Amino acid sequence: MRAALAGIPIVSSKWISQCIDDDELKLPEENMFLCTLPCKESRYMMTTTIKSDSIRGCSATWGIFALGAQHELVTNHKQDQQVNGLLLEGASIYLCGDGWKKSPAKAKDVMLLLKESGANVLNSANATIKTLKNGGSSLVLLCDGVLNSTSSVFPPELKKYLLSALNMKGDERSTIFVVNSNWLFDCISCAQVLSAEDFRPDGKLAESLWQSCL
Repeated sequence: MRAALAGIPIVSSKWISQCIDDDELKLPEENMFLCTLPCKESRYMMTTTIKSDSIRGCSATWGIFALGAQHELVTNHKQDQQVNGLLLEGASIYLCGDGWKKSPAKAKDVMLLLKESGANVLNSANATIKTLKNGGSSLVLLCDGVLNSTSSVFPPELKKYLLSALNMKGDERSTIFVVNSNWLFDCISCAQVLSAEDFRPDGKLAESLWQSCL
């Protein structure tokens, strides 16, 4: 997934053999890519501006090319404020639910992926409340395990500000997602930010907030 975020395809040794046989550096063929990420193209009806039939045919890896092209675009237009950066650049992420403490290795991996995707990781409920007060930012509550109203990482004040933000209308409303942790992995696989619709979290509180986001 780190390779995907960086736009770096992973290939087999067949690619090296091909280059040696042809005595030149070649573009990898479809059967040379290692499908390290599950294919999400059919599930989410993905579209892309990549026009090469050979690349689009390799559905498990096209997202890597999309992210690689985006990285190159950003590198060549560093002064252009209209060019989007990394996959989750500008998004603030707060890790919720009782699963993160139970799976510290997973939490560590997710934190690394969030950092390399350009996200701003919120380390406390107070920081999340501050983000809600400031507005104008995409906020994602990334849930793992169960999130209920008794959770220490989700005090009543946070729920109050979150519901207030979700009830705003029109341009005043911030983009807020309440999703399970698979959302992050599928966004990386698809090379774009997905909606919350397919990522219902566990727990009565989390499910009610998720419903409000739809």
